[in-house]
Order: sequence, then structure tokens, then C-alpha cells
Amino acid sequence: MMFVLVNGDSVTLEEVEDLKRLHVELRTPATDAELGELLQANGFGYADERGFFVDLARIRARSTDLEGVEKMVDYARGKGWLSADGTALEAHVERRY
Repeated sequence: MMFVLVNGDSVTLEEVEDLKRLHVELRTPATDAELGELLQANGFGYADERGFFVDLARIRARSTDLEGVEKMVDYARGKGWLSADGTALEAHVERRY
């Protein structure tokens, strides 16, 4: 499954070719506000009152399956997981520390 890995100040996009699932994986303790700041400072997304969002530009830049990315976006849109401006996908957080 594709995920944004947050480990300390390091933020990376992992397993980008698995377009079936997406989450943010936190490996070090951080509050929701701190996590949102880390995502935004590193250009991977942001947090708002709805939750956490992963920047689609990052996913598109790393993926070799752009058609698959668009299918993922269409699916997310149908579930209400696409940001209002269409630039990010909502993702849940898995805390693994």
C-alpha cells in the first residue's frame, strides 16, 4: 500500500505503485498539529478540520502509472476523500512508534 512515511523530520512517499490504499504512517510521536506542520513543511500535504491530506502532485511525480493514479482519484472523489480543490487525497494516520 502507498503511504507517506513520517519519521522525525523526514517525510517520504513509499510504495508509490500500490494505488489501492493510502495512509500516513507516523513512526515518531507527534500531535496532529505537529504532523500537519511536518506534511506541509515538506510539501507532502496538510491537515485541516476534516483530517490529513496527501498532495496529488507528489503522487503523480513519483508514479509511472498515471492512468492508475487518475482511477484512484476518481474512486476517492466518489467516497468524498478528495480535497475541495481537487489537489489532495484524504488519508488516515497509522501511528507506529
